[in-house]
Amino acid sequence: MIYNGKNEGKMKGSHLFPSHLQDIESRNTKGRTSSGFGFLFGEVMISVIVPYKDAAKWIERCAKSLKQQIGDFEFIFVDDHSKDNGEEILREIADSRFMLMKNHHHPGVSGARNTGLDIARGDWITFLDADDELMRGACDKFAEAIKTKAGIHQFNHVRHYITKPAMNINRSKYDNPPGMYDIRKLPEIWFGVWNKLYKRELIESVRFDESMQYGEDEMFNLECLSRTDEIHCGNGATVRHNIENMKSLSHVRTDADLIREVQKLGDFIITHKDKRLRSVVYDLMILRLSSKWYRKAICG
Repeated sequence: MIYNGKNEGKMKGSHLFPSHLQDIESRNTKGRTSSGFGFLFGEVMISVIVPYKDAAKWIERCAKSLKQQIGDFEFIFVDDHSKDNGEEILREIADSRFMLMKNHHHPGVSGARNTGLDIARGDWITFLDADDELMRGACDKFAEAIKTKAGIHQFNHVRHYITKPAMNINRSKYDNPPGMYDIRKLPEIWFGVWNKLYKRELIESVRFDESMQYGEDEMFNLECLSRTDEIHCGNGATVRHNIENMKSLSHVRTDADLIREVQKLGDFIITHKDKRLRSVVYDLMILRLSSKWYRKAICG
């Protein structure tokens, strides 16, 4: 399904919805198998939310990596006020599992992801950057992970340096052994959202802070961890994390963004009572404040 946010559907609150999405709860097995992609996950749907802005150079690679996946997916691409032809590229690639949306929230990666969350129908939700790829076989790893009782699953990733191929080692330096992790010992890269699979029920009321352009991932995950104190790490990598587009929505940061992130972490400590989680945030604040980026932002 392709939807451009103009002259289609019916107004619901502050967002436009295609008419057949008005009653999300009414979806049924018969309707969902009509696309012919089958039920790799049983009777479970997975939503993949991809925010993008002026990503025409990379978005074909991303979209094709999703299209090759087998199973009951919906791929929600949210355009954050692009000025290039990324949407046209997506229209050429899209099958019935694709949904193309405009960002109806505040401009930026947080608003774009929140737009996707507003209309996602999946029982499980994950996020992907427009210059990254969902690796072949990721669907199998998702299917295996959701058999556990955990509300958050994390997977390893492969870092791929497009312009510096000599740095490629076909794995991440942050590989986590499979198993359960809790607040006392969180896995490496716990603060990312592009390496996670979230149970819908857990994040139903959680949204990205639209005042943040950097550090919004970790604040989202902290809110999730305030609802569950465990993260399950699955076996193997699901995302090819391409390092090339330093102007992507997830890479751009200003001094003001860095300072705001530390302020938000401080606010979290004040407003949350869980001592274990507050300890995690305190350690993260110390780590941030000791980095050269933050010293430059604060001291000049």
